[in-house]
Amino acid sequence: MSWCNRGICSLTFCPADLKTQLKELIAKWPAATCSHEPESANELVKKIFQPNPPEFSVTLLLQGTNFQIKVWRALLNTRPGQTISYSRMAQMAGAPRAQRAVGGALAANPIAYLIPCHRVIKKNGAIGNYRWGSQRKQKILEWESANKYP
Repeated sequence: MSWCNRGICSLTFCPADLKTQLKELIAKWPAATCSHEPESANELVKKIFQPNPPEFSVTLLLQGTNFQIKVWRALLNTRPGQTISYSRMAQMAGAPRAQRAVGGALAANPIAYLIPCHRVIKKNGAIGNYRWGSQRKQKILEWESANKYP
């Protein structure tokens, strides 16, 4: 997870190659100064990843195309455990025929879980692809469904 005083700018499920992940982050935010703050990160993680999370506000700092931002904003209107199709997501983003572009926006999502791209599935009910693996996507959906959200 990466953040600044303006908000969270990156939340990813890191593969084994953490150095590559860090290089990508630095390339995306070249003027930023990075520091390692595990205690602060742990506090944020505790707020985000808990069953029945209390209401809390977090600001997301995003870089993307206008269409990507529309898709990511539309995703924020979904509920935990809810799934929607790529075509429905395209409608929600104001571009009903842009299912493939929706897939591209989901793949470019820089803030995993908080921008819940894992909730978008194929029209036939299949899980579909996920930037961090379809098995992880399935587990997140199961976790959301198993926990009681208000």
